[in-house]
Amino acid sequence: MEFVYTSKQIQSMNLTNIWKNSIHIYQPNNHNKKQQYELHATGDCDLNGRKYVALRKGTDTTDPKIRGKLNLM
Repeated sequence: MEFVYTSKQIQSMNLTNIWKNSIHIYQPNNHNKKQQYELHATGDCDLNGRKYVALRKGTDTTDPKIRGKLNLM
């Protein structure tokens, strides 16, 4: 099952007690309001828990440059 979100949904999720502002939307270029994003876990964490990054749907997460820059798991 694939979960995709819009930037507005992610911003709303970030405000909840569960996510505690732990999602960062990665936007190297301008984005479209209807753009869909997928959440990916990073190796970063703090006292609130693991940090996640929202990448555009279809982003190649096997690319070593992306994995290294964003510290993807």
